This record gives sequence, structure tokens and C-alpha cells, in this order.
Amino acid sequence: MIMRKLWLIIGIFIILLNISGCFWQKEQDKKETFILYSVVDATGTRLDFEEKPVRIMSMNISIDEVLWEIVEKDRIVALSKLADDPQISSISKEVKNLKGRVSSGNIEQILAYQPDLIIVPDYNMGFIKSLRSLGLKVYVCKTPVNVDEIFTYINKISKVVGEQEKGENLVKELKIKLATITKNVENNIPENKRKKVIVLTSTGLLGSKGTFSDICYYAGVKNCFADEDIMFEGIFPKELLLKVKPDIIMISDWNFNANEKSSIFIEDILKNPLYKDLPAIKNNQIYKIHSNYLNSTSQNFIKGVEEITLIAYPEINFKEGE
Repeated sequence: MIMRKLWLIIGIFIILLNISGCFWQKEQDKKETFILYSVVDATGTRLDFEEKPVRIMSMNISIDEVLWEIVEKDRIVALSKLADDPQISSISKEVKNLKGRVSSGNIEQILAYQPDLIIVPDYNMGFIKSLRSLGLKVYVCKTPVNVDEIFTYINKISKVVGEQEKGENLVKELKIKLATITKNVENNIPENKRKKVIVLTSTGLLGSKGTFSDICYYAGVKNCFADEDIMFEGIFPKELLLKVKPDIIMISDWNFNANEKSSIFIEDILKNPLYKDLPAIKNNQIYKIHSNYLNSTSQNFIKGVEEITLIAYPEINFKEGE
């Protein structure tokens, strides 16, 4: 009888031990699969993070610029190669001490950096699939085509790197600056006095596609080709320029192909007798403009807005709060 009771006690003990072991294992599994946050990228792919990424790689200049603003520098292992080009990058001086650079298509180079997060634009899906097939964590950003999409872009990048609050604060700052500029223009420049502008690049002019028309809107000027179906840096019929009669001609300082003479297209416009009576040429309203601001789809687009506004309306004081 005593032995039977003893074996019963031992059996109960073993059962309890197994139950507690299972419970402990479940708790351990929960700890091991704890998700700090999740995001969904432009391809609809969900990425889960147990902790903030600490070996971040960027493969686009605008992504470079957003990351540089919101992330601790020791969490970035590599930026795009364009980060060093002062004509297209607004952070070329600041990033000199960060040696890591990558280019699209170089898988071996990418793997060597052992990134725990790669942030890429949405225009090379074949390459993105190759990266994911290697088990790499890749977040795809939708390329912005207007200012509101730039705000969304900043917020999404800040969220994927675990810095959502910093991204939200940056967007708030940008909106305050835009409101200040538009208010000053509205208070000082009547609608019928607003300037009409065009931008010439080494390969053509800025048309209605891309962020340029939005930048003009916030700067209080009119993009002469906002309503024309001209692609970004597209060609156009010469008589169209006579029709729109720009008050200001701005010239981008970036040459896409450094081996080609960048001024051929621009000289054809400025020296062509056909255009001598255009208001911009007749009044010598021709200015160089920073392409790294003008073409930016990061927070640095605001510098393009500021630059165009100051060119168009130098008589206004655009300091915040005035």
C-alpha cells in the first residue's frame, strides 16, 4: 500500500514536471519569436523586426539622405555611390567618413557588408528578387512623384528603421517651412504677378512628370510646362517655348554624362535668335540652380523650393515667423 502511494506521488510529480516543462518551452518560444514591430513595403511584402536594424544599407540617393537625417551613423554600413556626387547629393561632404558604398547589381559587394536591412527604390524588381532569394531582408520604397509622397516616403523609411518619431518630426518641420513660404508669397505677390519658370538640363527640360511642378507650386511660381505631356528632362517642340514665354529660365548644374558637353542644349536655347524676345532672355533672368535640391525626393526638396522662391521674389524676406 505504501509503495503504491509512493509510485502514485512520483507519477503525479512527473506529470506536473512535464506540464511545467511544456509551459516553460512555450514561454521560451514566445520570447524567441517576439516581434518589436512590422512593416509592409511597396511590393506588399511584410517585414518583421525583433529589434532595430543595426547594419542598414541604402541603394538610392534620396534614401541615403533620409537615413542620414534620422539614423545614428554607426547603424549605416553602406550608402549608394551617388552619395559622393555633390551635384546630385546634398550630403556629399557629411558622408566622407562613412566608407561603405554599393551599386545596384553587385551582389558580392552587398553580401560582404552583411546588412540586416537593405532599403531600395522600386524600379529594379529583378534585382530585388535576387536579393530576397539570398535570404536578405529588403524593404522596397515607392519613388515619390509629388511632395505629399515625399512626406509618406520619409515616414515609411523612418518606420522601417525603427525611428518613426524622428520621421514624423522631420515631416512636421518641412510642412511648417512650406507653410511659411506659401504664406509670404500669398501676402506679398498678387496672383497676376506670379512668375512663370522653366528649368533647362543638359538633356532637355523639366516637364510635368516628377516633383518639379509641386516644387514650383509651393515656391509660388508656375512651371510653364506643368500642363504639357513632357517627360522628365524630355524633348519639346521649339515653338512651345515661344508660346509659354517664361519670365525666368533656370539652368540645372548637373550633367548626367560628364563625358558629354552639357551646354549644347542650353546654348541652343540661350543663343538662338528665335528666343531673343522671350521675357527671361530679354530681361536677363537666367539663373543656375542646384540640381541636388531640384531633383531631390528626400527632405532636401525644401531647399529647391526655397531657392526658386528667392530667385523669383528676392524682395521678400522668407525667414520663418515673418
